[in-house]
Amino acid sequence: MRVLPGALDRSLARALACAALLALGGCTVGPNYKRVTAPVPATWEVAEPWREAQPKDSVPKTSWWAVFHDDELNALETDLLAANQDLKVAFAHLDQARASAAVQNATLFPTLSVDPAAARERFSGTRATGSSFPLTGDGPLRRLKLPIRRMPPILKTCAWC
Repeated sequence: MRVLPGALDRSLARALACAALLALGGCTVGPNYKRVTAPVPATWEVAEPWREAQPKDSVPKTSWWAVFHDDELNALETDLLAANQDLKVAFAHLDQARASAAVQNATLFPTLSVDPAAARERFSGTRATGSSFPLTGDGPLRRLKLPIRRMPPILKTCAWC
């Protein structure tokens, strides 16, 4: 049995249409669907002994030890921060990351560059530009010491020979 190419295309199109209808039919929910209402309290009630957190963002967090009003503790913390190598390395890594990000962001902007170049060439009056042979009578073929009658005819008419 021989199948024509057009018939194959039609049967493939029918199969794809049936598959699409089945897929879309599976998405329907049905006529009796009702959204479930979930009771949500207006406020969160916390049972004792727990209590709701009250963040104090206005309190400075840089020198937390200053709340104790102890001069010795203040001096120790100041010396500790000055000698802490981990903090110095962390700040160096932060600076390095910021510099790397600045370099990467610089590629997003257009650039302008200038590359001036100049060249000067001077040729003698006996030399044609673009030719590496001199135009004098002492050409490269003359050095072969061949008589002109033994030269190939193409070379007899050569201007640089």
